[in-house]
Amino acid sequence: MLPLTKDYRPQLPLITSLERELGLHLVPRSRNPQDGLILRTVSAPERCGDGAIHSAKSNRGADCGC
Repeated sequence: MLPLTKDYRPQLPLITSLERELGLHLVPRSRNPQDGLILRTVSAPERCGDGAIHSAKSNRGADCGC
């Protein structure tokens, strides 16, 4: 069994900002916020390249559970 992640909801302002800035779309895996988020890439492959993913990883909060 995989360990649960931290609740991402305290990081929603950062997540929303990164989605807008990078053109990414993060969606909850389930109704349980400890299940984490999924990065949707299929619908916009031109926006979800290596550069956008790297920027999202380097800009996230150190305690972000996403």
